[in-house]
Amino acid sequence: MRDRYARGELTEEQFESKVETLLETDTPEDAANWQSEDREAIRE
Repeated sequence: MRDRYARGELTEEQFESKVETLLETDTPEDAANWQSEDREAIRE
Protein backbone atom coordinates (compact mmCIF):
# COMPACT_ATOMS: atom_id res chain seq x y z
CA MET A 1 0.00 0.00 0.00
CA ARG A 2 2.86 2.38 0.75
CA ASP A 3 4.30 1.67 -2.68
CA ARG A 4 0.98 2.48 -4.36
CA TYR A 5 0.82 5.75 -2.43
CA ALA A 6 4.43 6.56 -3.34
CA ARG A 7 3.69 5.93 -7.03
CA GLY A 8 0.70 8.26 -6.83
CA GLU A 9 -1.88 5.52 -7.29
CA LEU A 10 -3.59 6.51 -4.02
CA THR A 11 -4.40 9.97 -2.78
CA GLU A 12 -3.40 10.93 0.73
CA GLU A 13 -7.05 10.67 1.75
CA GLN A 14 -7.33 7.14 0.33
CA PHE A 15 -4.07 6.09 1.97
CA GLU A 16 -5.10 7.45 5.38
CA SER A 17 -8.51 5.79 5.08
CA LYS A 18 -6.94 2.43 4.31
CA VAL A 19 -4.48 2.74 7.19
CA GLU A 20 -7.31 3.61 9.55
CA THR A 21 -9.32 0.65 8.30
CA LEU A 22 -6.39 -1.69 8.83
CA LEU A 23 -5.95 -0.45 12.38
CA GLU A 24 -9.66 -0.83 13.16
CA THR A 25 -10.19 -4.33 11.80
CA ASP A 26 -9.74 -7.34 14.02
CA THR A 27 -10.23 -10.17 11.54
CA PRO A 28 -9.94 -10.78 7.80
CA GLU A 29 -13.74 -10.88 7.69
CA ASP A 30 -13.91 -7.40 9.22
CA ALA A 31 -11.42 -6.14 6.65
CA ALA A 32 -13.50 -7.58 3.82
CA ASN A 33 -16.60 -5.82 5.15
CA TRP A 34 -14.77 -2.49 5.39
CA GLN A 35 -13.41 -2.91 1.86
CA SER A 36 -16.88 -3.65 0.52
CA GLU A 37 -18.25 -0.52 2.21
CA ASP A 38 -15.41 1.59 0.77
CA ARG A 39 -16.16 0.35 -2.74
CA GLU A 40 -19.85 1.19 -2.35
CA ALA A 41 -19.00 4.69 -1.10
CA ILE A 42 -16.73 5.30 -4.09
CA ARG A 43 -19.52 4.29 -6.51
CA GLU A 44 -21.88 6.84 -4.98
